[in-house]
Amino acid sequence: MAPAPRIAKPGVTQLASLVSAPVGAVYLHAHRAWTLRSWDRFVIPNPSPASPSGWTVPVIAERQAVQSALDRATTLAESHKP
Repeated sequence: MAPAPRIAKPGVTQLASLVSAPVGAVYLHAHRAWTLRSWDRFVIPNPSPASPSGWTVPVIAERQAVQSALDRATTLAESHKP
């Protein structure tokens, strides 16, 4: 079974803990993009000035905090659908 896209994986928090770094999530909602036929449906945006983007506040590397930041970024990106 392939890992689900847009779900924070444990490796993110493990690596951040090892190097004592905070973790944040970034989003870019491209109005036009190429979607690859891969397990995660990777998206290559066709950038334009009208593409909304943003980021979450970096959080301490705890699994729940990282997942919450990623969920917030996903919600923000999805709220900008045309």
